Amino acid sequence: MVSSEDGTVSDGFTALGQYSYDYLVAPPDITTPDTTTLADLVKEQRKGRYIGKAVLPDTAADHEGIINFTATNIKVGATTYETGGKYASRIAGILAGTPADCSATYAPLPEVTGVDATEDADAAINSGKLILINDGRQVKLGRAVTSKTTVADGETQALKKIKMVAAVDLIRYYAMTTIEDHYQGKCSNTYDNKCILLTALRGYLKELENGDVLLEKSSGAELDAAAIRAFLIDQASKAGNVEEANRIRALDDAAVVKEDTGSYVFIRLFGYVLDAMEDFAVVLEVSNGLLAV
Repeated sequence: MVSSEDGTVSDGFTALGQYSYDYLVAPPDITTPDTTTLADLVKEQRKGRYIGKAVLPDTAADHEGIINFTATNIKVGATTYETGGKYASRIAGILAGTPADCSATYAPLPEVTGVDATEDADAAINSGKLILINDGRQVKLGRAVTSKTTVADGETQALKKIKMVAAVDLIRYYAMTTIEDHYQGKCSNTYDNKCILLTALRGYLKELENGDVLLEKSSGAELDAAAIRAFLIDQASKAGNVEEANRIRALDDAAVVKEDTGSYVFIRLFGYVLDAMEDFAVVLEVSNGLLAV
């Protein structure tokens, strides 16, 4: 939960900078413009090494790192939580506790006995809102979506789903911490040491394949030949060494990845993140024809 002694969201968020976590929530009584301030801070932090995501009430941030929780009048026994902010910590707990091979879509909240109905659930979900649904048997999460609604060129529709973003964040976190803890400043920048790092990264990606987070045989880690080539050509050009720049251009990928890159290491990770079972088309065959279920 983000808070601070003087009550400012930015100070509270700064204090959390020394910690690593997956999901955060604000004080239960947070309202705009503080929700917008916190969302902007999370978005800015995620541009670097930060992988945290925020569950905020009524915050249409249009970003994969912000979950826009919009339920109201959530009834738990004799208590009614009038706003989503007062129940956001429970939702963050569900999301954090969802295994990486699963989605939180339709996760039940057995303690909840009632909630205000969403007039058009599909429209709300399509607009990036995480809602609660009372199906007459139980209250449960709606489709587990982020607040992302605008997908730019070069981005993927997967950013709209909490599960997919969480899987990517797992890989980012492992890569960053492995590099920082075992390689950054601790090894000579040789081709052999780069290969050792690649082996560690491939091993983790393989674990995710075995756990059905990534598609089998889809993942890998390799030295980024294109990035290395561009870096070396740029270095040679800045030094006015045309001959060296032309030499680098002539090298094939297998040769260029073995070139000395000073303190820089360029790595490309890849893999296909598996989605969860969420959309079903079921047909029931009976003696008098086919009926859709």
